[in-house]
Amino acid sequence: MSSNIEIKKKCRWCGIEFIARKTSTEYCSHRCSGLAYKERKRQSRLESYQQEYEHQQSGRAEVATQEFLTPTQAAKLLGVCHMTIYNYINQGVVKVWKLKRKTLIRRADIDAL
Repeated sequence: MSSNIEIKKKCRWCGIEFIARKTSTEYCSHRCSGLAYKERKRQSRLESYQQEYEHQQSGRAEVATQEFLTPTQAAKLLGVCHMTIYNYINQGVVKVWKLKRKTLIRRADIDAL
């Protein structure tokens, strides 16, 4: 609900001075409000992509220091699907060690691949 007060404000999007009827008004028009909203959504999407990328890179750095890797860790290190690693194992391309139910791949074999 608007009031009779008139407050001079500067639009947060375009920078034009306008007269606001409410203290909470930040934009001079519906257009500026919509453009600012789209920009906020775009920035939040970019931030989420950046966080996901940093998470992937930290996972690779963590795996890079280990001597023996599981097939899933080897897949992260190479940037392929874990099924690709299992196919390499079945074809005999990668040598593995099996300890009870644990499958381990030596880091040197991954580097040679």
